[in-house]
Amino acid sequence: MSALPQAKELQHDEVLYFIEQHRLIGLGASFIDMHLLASAVLTHVPLWTLDKVLATASEKLQVHYK
Repeated sequence: MSALPQAKELQHDEVLYFIEQHRLIGLGASFIDMHLLASAVLTHVPLWTLDKVLATASEKLQVHYK
């Protein structure tokens, strides 16, 4: 497991800035969802989810797993 690549972890204020910059306010996603989304974007990895709100946001930012 330690050989697998790791996603970048952001601080809360960085996630707040990410939400503001990408205009993600009002989507209905939780703060944890936003942490996952920001990490996926910064790490350049696709995000696989069955959550419709998170899937919509990940599609908007072009990190949705297809």
